[in-house]
Amino acid sequence: MLLALALACGEGTGRRGHVGPVPPGPDELVPGQPDRPPLPPLLSLEPGARYFATGGVQAPLLMRNVSAPSVAAFSPLFQAASEAGTSVVRLQLTQGFGYETLGISSSGGVRASWATSWDAVFDEAERQGLGIVVVFTLWGDWNDGTPALGWSHFDANPLSYARGGPASSPADLFADTEAQRAWLGWLSTLVARWSSRPNVVAWEIFSEVDLASGATEASATAFVEKAHQVVRDIDPWRPAFASTSDLPLISGQPWRTLWDSPGNDIASIHPYAADLDRVATERARTVWQLTSKPVLVGESGLDAAPPEGMTLSSAPGAGVGLQHAIWAELVSGAASARALYWEDGYAVYYPGTGLPLVTLQQQLEREPARWLAGKSFGGRVPVALSGEPSLFGAAMADAASVSGWARDDRLAPPEWSGPPLARALVQVPLPPEAPDAAWAVVLTSTQDGSTTQVEGHSSEGVLSFEVEGPFESFAFDAWRGELANPPPPICPSVEGACTGPVYALVLDGVSLFADPECPSARVQLNVSECRGRRSLSLASCPADDKTEPRRCIQLDLGEVAGEWSGGGVYYDAVGVPSELVVTELELGGEDSNEDTIRAGVVRGSKSQTDIGDGGVGEPFELTFSACSHPASVCLL
Repeated sequence: MLLALALACGEGTGRRGHVGPVPPGPDELVPGQPDRPPLPPLLSLEPGARYFATGGVQAPLLMRNVSAPSVAAFSPLFQAASEAGTSVVRLQLTQGFGYETLGISSSGGVRASWATSWDAVFDEAERQGLGIVVVFTLWGDWNDGTPALGWSHFDANPLSYARGGPASSPADLFADTEAQRAWLGWLSTLVARWSSRPNVVAWEIFSEVDLASGATEASATAFVEKAHQVVRDIDPWRPAFASTSDLPLISGQPWRTLWDSPGNDIASIHPYAADLDRVATERARTVWQLTSKPVLVGESGLDAAPPEGMTLSSAPGAGVGLQHAIWAELVSGAASARALYWEDGYAVYYPGTGLPLVTLQQQLEREPARWLAGKSFGGRVPVALSGEPSLFGAAMADAASVSGWARDDRLAPPEWSGPPLARALVQVPLPPEAPDAAWAVVLTSTQDGSTTQVEGHSSEGVLSFEVEGPFESFAFDAWRGELANPPPPICPSVEGACTGPVYALVLDGVSLFADPECPSARVQLNVSECRGRRSLSLASCPADDKTEPRRCIQLDLGEVAGEWSGGGVYYDAVGVPSELVVTELELGGEDSNEDTIRAGVVRGSKSQTDIGDGGVGEPFELTFSACSHPASVCLL
């Protein structure tokens, strides 16, 4: 992050001048072997793959950058991320609990209380079904004012001379010095501590290493290779990498030596731009061509400057621009999307102007996540997209299928709005081996997820199809020839159309929908499993906090030792609530598509009095069948 938050710098005690091994201090962990053997992550990155995979399905991750000033403050941010469809959070370890120690002592020991706090954060992420990219350090920790980018805190680094450590300058980290050895020892202890956590999916050794004072591409690459080996000696499963800012790429001198190194498993970009969808797409495609490794969007935003109320991040239409970027990144070839810096969590350190941004933009990926669920991008390549009238967009294609997104090319910051297009002709170049054929195209509204099917045709390597408006943007999937009549979408939107019999919500034999074939509210269903602990949430009540709930239900259940329990609330036809206490859940066979459709029966007692009045409950039975919430790393 080029311009990051300034946290208070505390005083520290050091041991500069000590010769030989230093025993752990009173708040330091004793280095050692992992308590448990390293375990493979729930999301894997296979050699040569461009995407992480779960259950063999390769697809982009929806990822957020989350930070908070306390352990407890992470929980609502994680919950919002999980509910919106995010599957991975990127956590910078030297942020979050103040800037007093960076979690490291002047001799390279791990601060025990700091590590314990992160243990609790990791536990909460796992409980919420979120994977983790662990970021060990970032450029500001190792910047002394050169280059001067507004956030230089080397004098607060416990490994600096000023704090009693061995480093005379940040450049010492990138040479064979006592400072480097101390830091690698700290890294080793933390990897050993967390390598048995299945929700840790990757190790990011250093964020924006090009901005560290004294770092060169050669010295930084050598340092990353040493750190990578430290990680690999402990953990054979997870990728390890370092990121740069986008400044080398912008200047035409990207750090390809780092990207190409066998000690760096992922290439990462950090786009910040007013036209973020366009810039992120262009950079992802550029890096895709320069390396065979996954291209991760590690950070992004409309503006790199702090959200003090004057940046584009605070513009009324910012959410539209950010959502465009999420859609574009999903089909750009990047291995992740969203990954916003300020809006995902770091703006919480600006309570007056920044915190509202975090709350305002929490649902941006909900429709992209629904569209992405179940899709496999393995073997596809990024292709251009054009239209008449002019469209901006991107697509991922192979010879038989295409998935993409496009918007009216006239939309631009700061409003990102204009008169809707009445129709458009879309053209997508296909890989060279694609023959001429008829295609079926399913168009998806980016606003509500509703779908329509149109016919397309490929000729001389170009797929063409027409879109009827009015629209500002849309997503699409296309299939060729023998695949040109795919089954209708498993999880259609309820707005404006029947969802079909896949949706069922029956309480004591009576459907909660006036017409069971056309439910009036979407059923939100999420089933997850983390370390053998299963949980289920089921909701059909309005989520806008404005519409009064009627004939709807909300449940949160958990499983312990094979027994399900939990509770919730049922609102009757006039909105009167009844308390539900659950004693039994049968999570039965899935319909149609075992990856996304789930069915079951819930039993327990229902109070006939107001919640909390202690009335006697009567038995109830609720039968449900619905599309599951988009898959997370801990999804059952």
